[in-house]
Amino acid sequence: LVCPIKDINGRLSHFTLVVHNLTRTIEASREHENLIHAMQRSTAVIEFDMQGQILHANKLFLGAVGYSLDEVKGKHHRIFCPPEFSESPEYNQFWDRLRSGEFFADRFRRLDKHGHEVWLEASYNPLRNSRGEYYKVVKFATVITDQVHQEQEVGRAAGVAFETSKDTDASAVRGI
Repeated sequence: LVCPIKDINGRLSHFTLVVHNLTRTIEASREHENLIHAMQRSTAVIEFDMQGQILHANKLFLGAVGYSLDEVKGKHHRIFCPPEFSESPEYNQFWDRLRSGEFFADRFRRLDKHGHEVWLEASYNPLRNSRGEYYKVVKFATVITDQVHQEQEVGRAAGVAFETSKDTDASAVRGI
């Protein structure tokens, strides 16, 4: 910024140059951009307004649920939820708590475009604007559907083994 300085008679005396070194600010901004870009490449990401309307989703998220961005943008989060959850009081409380700034991290059962189960290990993160107001929620997710289905199969197999063991024990007690 160049500032002209006048003498007491109003004539130009000299100029003062005011300079701010923005190197650190620019470097920090680039680092943040690089972090966001890296996260977008490796993580399913979707953004919502504070009422749950979809603002944006990256390719990884859209691939996991089988929709295009045009199909989901402006729709409500509930399109990904089983009706027994999206129509429950807990669902409304979930969004109330997000609006108050609470974040959630857990495994979430969701549905794809065709109604098939999709499991996500995810966090819902309310973000603040420069005035400190919550203005959107960003969800970062990893698709763990295969892992959850494998765990369910192991659980079922363990249940069969347990029941077989109980039946064998009962037979032995009866002397069969």
